[in-house]
Amino acid sequence: EMSFSDSGKSFAFVGAGVLVGFGVANLLCRLKPRKPVGKVKLEYFDIAGKGEPVRLALACAGIPFEDVRIAFKDWPARKATAKYGQLPILTFSDGQEVYQSDAMLRWAGTHGDGSLYPNDPTKRLHIEEAMGVAADLYREWSPCIYMGMVPAKYGYDDLSKEDQDALVKKLRERFLAEQLPRFMGYIADIIKDSGGPFLCGSDVTIADLALLNSVTYYSKGIADFVPKNSLEPFPAVVAWTKACLAHPPIAQFYANRK
Repeated sequence: EMSFSDSGKSFAFVGAGVLVGFGVANLLCRLKPRKPVGKVKLEYFDIAGKGEPVRLALACAGIPFEDVRIAFKDWPARKATAKYGQLPILTFSDGQEVYQSDAMLRWAGTHGDGSLYPNDPTKRLHIEEAMGVAADLYREWSPCIYMGMVPAKYGYDDLSKEDQDALVKKLRERFLAEQLPRFMGYIADIIKDSGGPFLCGSDVTIADLALLNSVTYYSKGIADFVPKNSLEPFPAVVAWTKACLAHPPIAQFYANRK
């Protein structure tokens, strides 16, 4: 799970990710919001990636947690004891470790005041649909990031640095030209259809938390060949990110990180 972070009314493309997520949703459907017992520990790298949505969910749900940021140099030793050899890892007060960020996100969503992941099946369906879009966006972007890190993953075992950089540039520029507008259109339509200001209406849900850093990533200037103004053509999406970041628990979380 390690990560370095056609407008229209129809979202039938959402894909298998929704089916898996909805299965989890059904299992949790009858749970009522409740307060967790004891403080939890969340371990992830000192980046956003797959850990940030969980951090934000814990903060929004009011679940006290130890935010452990593992340095890359220390990861091999921790990886040796990790069940799946990956992060994030959520540890409960009794020592039980839980893996898979989407599972953590949905678990955290069942806490707090119930607005992050409501019990109502129809509301959860819309949340899962939006989370499917988040998963599809991540899948489309993944080659653009991993080709710059581990090109052998895609069968490029003997690329020169020059050829690798050229290929990464080509992939990322094509993504910005073709896929980013498509997905920003999807997100804008989801917000419009829900009435906003968030993805599923007036409340922040785990769908917002799943997508927020995946979207703002494209405006941070941290990826080669992805300019900081990449989101400027999509004002509705920019307005959504600002609304999320102004949500009190999220704003407080980032203020505490400064």
